[in-house]
Amino acid sequence: MNVESKSKVDVLDEIAAGERDALPGAEFVDAMLERRRAFWESKPLLERTHYRGFGEVSEETAHERLRIQCQAELFAAQVPHQMLELAPWTEIKADLARQVHDEYRHFKVVKAHLESLGGEYPKDYLPPVKEWRELQAIAYSADMLQSPDHVTQLLARSAVLQFGIEGWDVEFIHPHFMQHIETHDPRLFELFETEIINDERFHSEIGERILKKCDRNRDMQRVAITYLGKAMQQHHKVNLAFADFAADARPFAV
Repeated sequence: MNVESKSKVDVLDEIAAGERDALPGAEFVDAMLERRRAFWESKPLLERTHYRGFGEVSEETAHERLRIQCQAELFAAQVPHQMLELAPWTEIKADLARQVHDEYRHFKVVKAHLESLGGEYPKDYLPPVKEWRELQAIAYSADMLQSPDHVTQLLARSAVLQFGIEGWDVEFIHPHFMQHIETHDPRLFELFETEIINDERFHSEIGERILKKCDRNRDMQRVAITYLGKAMQQHHKVNLAFADFAADARPFAV
């Protein structure tokens, strides 16, 4: 039975269980995109995003949310920095190097916006949402370090960050978030529009290019499937936690 005659998600489950051969690279990327979309579409709309706490909120919440965003940009720089040492493909190394540069620049942009509003970003800052820290831990290390294989470690990190987190940001979260802040925080909208959004699209594409390298390799595809699943389950917990964190925020329309 081919991929077209059954659910792509079911096919991935069979690969993960060792019950069928791996897919060609492009088909694998398509199936993983379908899995990500199916997971999030199974959740209520307001559980599909962690971008809460922007716009019509108290000054304290607004400052804290921007501090969280600053730290998120650092996280998104530090993980690909780790991946640079793991990637066996020169073109992927070049992509990762660009992402590291982009994310540190985003940090500076968001930090400057925070400071313009009277807030500060402490050097020892840790985000207050435990679930968000736990999601980052999956990408930083988690049990993937038990494998000495560099490609396994690279795939796991990319499935979590570029494909799992940033890919969903680009596909779903950013369009609705941008529509909301265009009215409620025009300056932040301008910064995202001119300094961040296009870069994030490129970063999510890195994840797809890395997945394509899993071409017909069942071991590699099983790693990617496993870590995307871990990332999405934890990301959903993050979204629920941010709803509590930003209780004084008006949810943007989805």
